[in-house]
Amino acid sequence: MDFGRAGVLAAFVALAACDEPREKIPDTPSPVLVNLHVSGPDTLAPGTSGQFTVVAEYADGTSADVTSDAKLSINGTSARAVVSFPAAGIAQASPNSDPGFVNLLAIFNNVRSASRKLFILPPGTFVLQGAITQEGRPDQIGSIIEIVGGTGGAIGSRASRVEAGRYFFFGLAGEVEIRASVSGYAPQAHRLNVTQMTTLDIDLQPLVAPAGVSGAWNMTLMPAASCAGNLPALAVGRVISVQLSQQGANVQAFFSGPTIYNLPSAHLGSVIGNALSLWIDARDVDTHFEAFVFDRLTPTQWIGISGSVTGTVAEPEFSAVLSGAVDLYTAPASANFPPPPPVAGCPGNHALTFRRK
Repeated sequence: MDFGRAGVLAAFVALAACDEPREKIPDTPSPVLVNLHVSGPDTLAPGTSGQFTVVAEYADGTSADVTSDAKLSINGTSARAVVSFPAAGIAQASPNSDPGFVNLLAIFNNVRSASRKLFILPPGTFVLQGAITQEGRPDQIGSIIEIVGGTGGAIGSRASRVEAGRYFFFGLAGEVEIRASVSGYAPQAHRLNVTQMTTLDIDLQPLVAPAGVSGAWNMTLMPAASCAGNLPALAVGRVISVQLSQQGANVQAFFSGPTIYNLPSAHLGSVIGNALSLWIDARDVDTHFEAFVFDRLTPTQWIGISGSVTGTVAEPEFSAVLSGAVDLYTAPASANFPPPPPVAGCPGNHALTFRRK
């Protein structure tokens, strides 16, 4: 038998088989990152550091420690609380840091974790915090919470109000008496012994029931007489629609109309008894204040309105004063709102009339 020819034939068949297309094995897709979780200490003393762990959670239910590749960062802080990140997963409180907190978060593969509070406290001290409300609604009228007695904190110290509707005392240890007050509401005093992280919610009640202002109003603007040289005649007697929404003493104002551009949508205020106080928002931009309520006078001219509104509520009409600015802006006819800065400004006390629709 000729084994030579048989061997050559077998080799040829084997080589031909190698040239046949093979089935491609699909690539395994990378798991989808859906969440980051940061764990570690809740407090650091000034001048000390702490180790934090960052765990990535994926859509397929798996998780992985990504501390070495994640970036720790700060999203908001109380005044003069200073924290740095000298290495992966390490947070270090400055030895000069005042008592307070930072909102700590982690970033990995463009995903941000939820922030968590990291308190900076001298050893053996604690935090007293809580919600401050009026009739169950978050405080928006500037309640004052201060220490008026005890040895656990400095008498006369006022709470930090770095978060809307909440208060914080940092670095307390022992008995303190605190007092919460704001004009038009019955003050409250509370005495407690702070030996651990403590939460005390405070709800203030009005001395007099607030007047009802909810509903639709027309607000007529009469700029101060001193504005005559700075504003066109069309700015005098402008009528702007205002919707007032009221919960207890808290008020929100929404300005609207075919010529109105309003940012933000709601402006906050209060009614104490029949005294209305409302803030029409503005933003401090370098050399000027940028108004957040604009009224289009002509295709290219706008006025911006901002400042504090005060008045005594009456039905169906009452007068008020805008202590702030009525500024003139210009913009192309195609613009939806005017760009800052204003071309002419008119600060002062401007007359307003509110009349129910």
